Amino acid sequence: MEHAETELRNAETAVRNAEVEVDRTKRHLTEFLGIPAEEDDTHDHDDPDHDLIPVAAPAAGVVLTRSVTPGTVVSAASDLFTIADLSTLWAIADVNQEHLSKLRAGMPARVSVQAYPNRAFSGRIGKLGEALDPATRTVQVRIDLPNRGGLLKPEMYATAEIELGGSDLGLFIPAEAPQELRGQTVVFVRTGLEEFEARPVELGASVEGSVQVVRGLKPGDQVISFGSFILKSEFLKASLAEED
Repeated sequence: MEHAETELRNAETAVRNAEVEVDRTKRHLTEFLGIPAEEDDTHDHDDPDHDLIPVAAPAAGVVLTRSVTPGTVVSAASDLFTIADLSTLWAIADVNQEHLSKLRAGMPARVSVQAYPNRAFSGRIGKLGEALDPATRTVQVRIDLPNRGGLLKPEMYATAEIELGGSDLGLFIPAEAPQELRGQTVVFVRTGLEEFEARPVELGASVEGSVQVVRGLKPGDQVISFGSFILKSEFLKASLAEED
């Protein structure tokens, strides 16, 4: 009797486990595969495809590789297809280490491929590599390329040109030196021991707390930076007194 009771408990446990598995499979069919858990009475059993189960891709894209054929037995962990979104591609360029200090994410780049010799594809640096190749002493640079029309294909060989920009001599003054005076940008230039002139200037780019003067100053001019706002106030007071 004890043996029979043990077998009964084992059988009841097996039934409960089977019910849990059936419930899990039904949820998987309905929630993930979109297949009714219960077969419709109107289903045509003579249809050779009535037992096929659709497999939905997690994202839209282009099928690059297929690892299965009709009739292949697969498991839950099997890779069936490789799908990729080709609207944007990565070009991996090898750049010599002497140019590394000039590279920044976001810099423009042009990529050329042999398939389109008279056309350059525009992109931008997306990421710089963290380590150099010990054999070539180059660093990998990822260039993000919009692939309009799908002209570019994965695994193409390409040549990349990265615009590093140039440098030239320029005249820079502290960023606090320029002041707005009667609708003009001016700087105060020392013309004597206690004499100053409000000189209109045209400003350019700002670099690390300094601003470029494109027009209005020449090398050697003594520009007032600290206290320029006080000079502006005194200049306005003097102008108002002269008008009175």
